[in-house]
Amino acid sequence: LTLHATLSLDSDPDCLCVDASGRFLYSTYANVGILAIHAIDAFGKFITPPVAWLEMDTYISAVRFDRSNRFVFLLQPDARQIAQCLFDEQDGTLRPNAVPLISCKQPPHDLCFHPFEPVVYVSDEAGNIAAYRLHLRSGRLEQTQELTLFPIGFPGLGGSRIVIAPNGRMLFSLNRERGEIACVMIDSATGQLSAGRRLVIPAVRDLAVAPSGKTLFAITELGEIVVCSVHQDGGEL
Repeated sequence: LTLHATLSLDSDPDCLCVDASGRFLYSTYANVGILAIHAIDAFGKFITPPVAWLEMDTYISAVRFDRSNRFVFLLQPDARQIAQCLFDEQDGTLRPNAVPLISCKQPPHDLCFHPFEPVVYVSDEAGNIAAYRLHLRSGRLEQTQELTLFPIGFPGLGGSRIVIAPNGRMLFSLNRERGEIACVMIDSATGQLSAGRRLVIPAVRDLAVAPSGKTLFAITELGEIVVCSVHQDGGEL
């Protein structure tokens, strides 16, 4: 890796996301309640001042663009809702969808898209996984199922990051409070979710799946990188 460009900010960002065109960087700031939009030039450098520096009514834990680059979803845990937005690829701005918000039973934290199907998966802070149908024409989400990873009354709080394997057959959900990664199997015929194996990694904070789908990388708050093999049949790590 070679350092290419830097951007000075007024606060510490806790979520970064670039749109599919690579022309706009979205960042969120929990401490000051800001959603910022910065343009990126043809050489990969940031353009200042920002396109927008928006004061939000509630904290945004994640910003996610769909594959078409037409729709953006803002996860708002404190308000227990997901904002559904339309993205303008020309100037990088957002406007509310016709149905701007959907309510969630638990605080939503992260979201990922199925690689082939119009399906979205959301992890919440109670440790649950919800599946939504993505209506491709309108960009609206419709919940279809929910998988509870912990029994009622069990302390499952801490659900955060969620990623999907490139083959669309497995989800990996990170639970920060419990220090573990849970594998969730996706039935390729029905789309039904079922709980798989779990792996304990103390102080785990983020994760990613290799393009091959055979390796999972996790990083801890101590800066350690843990490399795990993924067994394709049962999702065992």
